Amino acid sequence: MYLPHRRPNDVDLIIGPTLRAGTQAALAIASLAFDPKAGLSASAAFTDPQQLADGEQEIITTAYGTLHIIGRHLPGSCNRSAIVRRRCWFIVGRYPVAVCSLDDLLEIKKEANHGQDAADVEQLLSIYKPRH
Repeated sequence: MYLPHRRPNDVDLIIGPTLRAGTQAALAIASLAFDPKAGLSASAAFTDPQQLADGEQEIITTAYGTLHIIGRHLPGSCNRSAIVRRRCWFIVGRYPVAVCSLDDLLEIKKEANHGQDAADVEQLLSIYKPRH
């Protein structure tokens, strides 16, 4: 969303640390098994809602791309509850989509510093001004 010209290889999902959020995420992931184009078996689509709520890491590979469910691998300075609470919503087609705030994205990328993160931070800072 913040760098529309960049197409990532994966989508990182941050699940709120509640059983309700874990259940909603598990149901959404399981629904991919019913989409023949997704190329995901029912067994690969099964995730435990409690483990998602607890921050369990999951990597789910689909024909659409890879989903990384991150929790424990968030940098120590990042608070999952706060990131989820501050998320921004926008509509894609007829679907509401939540995206972490720019400030949270910058913090995650600065702290994680994986692969493309440093270049992404540099580009983001050249385009946007952080709020804090």
